[in-house]
Amino acid sequence: MWLDVVALPSHFPWAMVRGKAQRSSDNLGLGSFPAQAPVTTVKSARSSEHCSNLLATPQPGTSAPTSQTPKSYVQTLTTPHASTMSNLSSSSSITPTPSTFHNTPTQTHPSSVYASSSSASPSASGSGSARAPPPSEFKQASRTFELDVKPEPKAGTDDAAAPVAVSVAEPEPEQDPGDARGTPLDLCVVPDDARGAFSVARRVLPLGGGEGTRDQKWRGAARCRGGMMADMAGGADVCPGFRGRSANGIMGVQMHAFTMLSIYGRDVASSTRVPSTCIMDSELEYAQAAPHTTQDFGEIQDDARAAGPAVRFLICTLFAALVLQAPSWAPFFSSFRSSRQIARHTTTQTPHNAEAILRHCASLRTVPGPPEDFLERDSSDRFEPGTRATLIKNVTLWTGARNGTEVVHGDVLLDRGLVRSIGHIPRALYVDRDTDVVDAHGAWVTPGLVDLNTHIGLISAPAMAGALDYSSSHGPILPWLRTIDGFNTHDDAFALAVAGGVTTVQVVPGSENVIGGQAFMVKLRKTSERTSTSMLIEPPYALNGSKPDPDLPGRWRYLMQACGESVKGYGNRMDTVWALRSAYAEARRVRDAQDAFCMRAEAGLWNEIADESYPEDLRWEALVDVLRGRVKVSMQCSEAVDLDAAVRLSQEFKFRIASFHNAHEAYLVPGLLRTTYGGVPTIALFADETRYKREAYRGSEFAPRVLADYGFPVAMQPNHPTLNSRHLLFEAQQAHYYGLPPPLALASVTSVPAAAAGLSHRIGILREGADADVVLWDSHPLQLGATPRKVWIDGILQVGNDSDHVRIGLGKTSSEWLDPPQVPDFDVEREAAIKFEGLAPLAPQKTVAGRVAFRNVKEVFLRQSGDDSAGVVVSYFGLDSTTNAGVTHVTVDRGRVTCVGPVCEGEGRNAEVVVDLRGGTIAPGMMAFGSALGIEEIESEPSTGDGLLYDAFKEVVPSMVGDFGGLTRVDDALLFGTRNALVAHRAGVTYATTSFVQSPLFLRGKFVGGLSATFRTGAPNALERTAIIKSVTALHISIGRPPPTSYTPRVPSLSIQIATLRRLLLEGEDTRTQTGEWFKKAAEGTIPLVIDVSSADIMATLIRLKSEVEEKRGTYMRMVFSRATEAYLLAKEIAHVDIGVILSPPRQYPWSWDDRRALAGPPLTNETALAILLKHGVTVGLGNWHTPHVQDTRLDVGWAVLESNNWINKRQAYELVSTNLEKLLDLEGWVGDMGDLVAYEGGSALDFTGKPVAIVSPAKAAVELL
Repeated sequence: MWLDVVALPSHFPWAMVRGKAQRSSDNLGLGSFPAQAPVTTVKSARSSEHCSNLLATPQPGTSAPTSQTPKSYVQTLTTPHASTMSNLSSSSSITPTPSTFHNTPTQTHPSSVYASSSSASPSASGSGSARAPPPSEFKQASRTFELDVKPEPKAGTDDAAAPVAVSVAEPEPEQDPGDARGTPLDLCVVPDDARGAFSVARRVLPLGGGEGTRDQKWRGAARCRGGMMADMAGGADVCPGFRGRSANGIMGVQMHAFTMLSIYGRDVASSTRVPSTCIMDSELEYAQAAPHTTQDFGEIQDDARAAGPAVRFLICTLFAALVLQAPSWAPFFSSFRSSRQIARHTTTQTPHNAEAILRHCASLRTVPGPPEDFLERDSSDRFEPGTRATLIKNVTLWTGARNGTEVVHGDVLLDRGLVRSIGHIPRALYVDRDTDVVDAHGAWVTPGLVDLNTHIGLISAPAMAGALDYSSSHGPILPWLRTIDGFNTHDDAFALAVAGGVTTVQVVPGSENVIGGQAFMVKLRKTSERTSTSMLIEPPYALNGSKPDPDLPGRWRYLMQACGESVKGYGNRMDTVWALRSAYAEARRVRDAQDAFCMRAEAGLWNEIADESYPEDLRWEALVDVLRGRVKVSMQCSEAVDLDAAVRLSQEFKFRIASFHNAHEAYLVPGLLRTTYGGVPTIALFADETRYKREAYRGSEFAPRVLADYGFPVAMQPNHPTLNSRHLLFEAQQAHYYGLPPPLALASVTSVPAAAAGLSHRIGILREGADADVVLWDSHPLQLGATPRKVWIDGILQVGNDSDHVRIGLGKTSSEWLDPPQVPDFDVEREAAIKFEGLAPLAPQKTVAGRVAFRNVKEVFLRQSGDDSAGVVVSYFGLDSTTNAGVTHVTVDRGRVTCVGPVCEGEGRNAEVVVDLRGGTIAPGMMAFGSALGIEEIESEPSTGDGLLYDAFKEVVPSMVGDFGGLTRVDDALLFGTRNALVAHRAGVTYATTSFVQSPLFLRGKFVGGLSATFRTGAPNALERTAIIKSVTALHISIGRPPPTSYTPRVPSLSIQIATLRRLLLEGEDTRTQTGEWFKKAAEGTIPLVIDVSSADIMATLIRLKSEVEEKRGTYMRMVFSRATEAYLLAKEIAHVDIGVILSPPRQYPWSWDDRRALAGPPLTNETALAILLKHGVTVGLGNWHTPHVQDTRLDVGWAVLESNNWINKRQAYELVSTNLEKLLDLEGWVGDMGDLVAYEGGSALDFTGKPVAIVSPAKAAVELL
């Protein structure tokens, strides 16, 4: 398309010239330029002085005026799909309609005007959000007119252009609009040059000063001119040609020539070839027009015909005069020829790939999101042909809609990978199809769970050096890396996560890099293609180098960034922020270059970019898309200082942060997070994974509730494999326990993370047309131990095939399992967490040495006293009677239980304190094993713990130590009063056995783990009489195959470890050394030998070694296997040789090759490792190697009971974390009837209903009220 222009030589302003039309004889233009420029709309100023400085043209030897810095309100609209603007023909129609329009003020230099965008009409430059205009510069427009230009095709053609919308704001008049002269209106007309394009401005003056009124307006159809200005030889100014409704013929052209002179004269400041728009002030309602301009040109011609012979005579006379004066017109024709030559010289050559360039430029403006008809699709893009439809009948459906409050009772039909129907489903809808029917019997159904933060597929299970692709060591800023390129499709964690109800995850790179790379959303169903790419959900179009289609909605991309301690390998916090700022500055430079290129291309200025290619850099293209708002950015930031830096970064570079991960201190700075650019981010949190780093030290279990109260969307996360993705729902359950409402707790693992990923149109919410990712549960999902009975992904059954014959949910038949648990009230604790910034006091509220009466106790479990019954827990279950309605009473005097039963009510009358447990429980205090509790406060801070120990396998122990093995004692390094210990104490874990063997994840502890100690978690210091229960408890060692990490220092082979152990047990070392002495005692059975081991093969070797040592020395060894992932495979043999087992952690996972045969339990297997060992008569205890999770010990035990399908009763459950551990570690005579009891208010100690409120301590002869 072309725009006609009229050349007005500055030295001959009254000339009217005609030339060859570019397209047809109807065109009036004498020169032609391509019309692909954006349409620019402007806000009119109140007086000419606002534009005068802008428009003044400096004379030679003078400078541009600077006394006033004008402002301009500009908005650039571009035609959709990069369509070129039409040549506005004489039949163009413009319809003004009132509308609203938000303009952006931008301060400019007199020689340049910067345009910016608004939410109403994004500009080609992609500028930021609007700012409020200075009130002193311009008045708010009272109305705005939108001019919809709808060109019609010229005669004989069919190339009509797309409509172009032009908005013009109308100011309020400062005087009576009836004043004939009115107020001059100045329009500052400028293009968008925010990316460095050339600037232009035109001063448009009123058309004369006639005595017309406000009703004398142009009635011409075309009142908007689009075109370009250009410096031309001879000082010619080029302005658009007029297109009236009757614009052919001399009269029309002459009238136009005079009109243009009246408007522009010589007051035009121009720059070379800049797209612009001329909007005449006479188009505005309050503009005043000269009388001769108030007529249509067609009416002028009609008037001329009616004038009769006099007019014809006048015309003939004028024509004769022109002929006689022809010689005097020579300068004009000379100027005309010059203008024609310049026009030919500036003709644009359109490149052959112009359409591709324009389409690519148009694609830069596409916004990610689903098509409008997405939910009307007939089949999923992930549908596997041959998949049968599934009807799930009689469900209680939590849809995820309406902020998690919508529940539907009815049926769900899954077909072709979609949720086809919900509610009452007529039989005719599925009877003729191959449909599988499942009767849920009223059970809960939810959307598949969504994990927003996982390294699944990057740190595979079992972990091996060849498949550790979660972080790169090649620099801090790596936005060009992509997790999909390292995604392992053979990760055993997929099936385990699906067994927990997880169907979709965001696979993020590690946090050791400031920008670790691009993340991807993955469905955990393995596809028939067996490829990583086929597991992606809505992969970005450019993943394989394809160009996005501007006619289609875009797809979200994902990026992972980190700050704080995780990236300390590349500098401190200041280095981190600078690395981010410099990276985004480079990305901004690339984006601006792209915008400038596309601006010229869309304006048709092909000559200017003839020697250029589209600016792009593969390294920065992901960050460029971040700046364009097409990437969901996740940032792992924990502390307030890091969150503050991240928010400032988002504001500086104008990009949105979709979610903050591991945001431990977010609950302390909600006001800060609300200022994040683009809106409130989603906050992804652990439930109680705190204090493992300094930046997590102030984390709180109450953070999800606090943030939800402030209106933040909260997503719970396990950060797999830090925590197993399979247990994502457990994070939501704990968040609910600590105060998050049930709808929000469920939403935190479904709809909230789905929305944060921009995928809530298909996952996280169940509605017709969404993906058929569905989970059928055996109880309410927020109940402890809730297990999927069946899981579908894309309508394909993944878990719960009837042929597997796995028993699920036995014992969960009562109606209470269909409701969310009745959780305690933590309002006081939540307020204290905020008040003390995460460090609320943990000391007991009161210690009572006298009599304490506990009322309304539903369950009582006590330690049996006496030597013959040591280690037995006596249980009292709901002593039913007509008088106490299933509850009993317990009296405690000086820390000892003196009465249990209804008769105790009388004794309680004289009690110093009466505690109403409201149907609660009294049970033995629990014991922790396997963690670093008591020897460190913050895991990643050596200064808060014992420090590094010598490992004789890796280094020479200094001679001054006097022991070649460097054997050490934990009681020499005990810390009391740590927050980890006190939090555990308040959670019912009253004592702990700790060694120097800690084996997190797939790593191994040192071979000789020293001598453990047992202590009370609530003791103030080591000198308190009851603080240390047993200073030397057991000898600990660790045996296993080398860890998979290639950067781990060399460790000895398995055979060398076994050989060394044999030598030490068979008196291979001088007993005058610590190592020789204690290994001799272990061989003689004087002290337990606790071996941290996972592999059944290694256990078999150790069983043989035990027999060998016992035979040669004639002794009996007290051997215990801890960790013991594969012990269930040797349950019979272990029981035969009387070896004890401590499962740590209770729910096993295939961390390493030694753990690869971990037993999954329901819904994948009927049995659990714990149940198998107990059935074979093995003495089993439970432990946990992760210190922050020691407070969850009672929940671990309750979960183990449920996983056994109630094969394990409650009495046995308490023994797993009390008397059984005491028996295995030779503590029976050290604790016994002096063991603590814990009182729980509101319910059981083994689920989410109970809350510890008191600790009964016979050793202290007192009761602590928490």
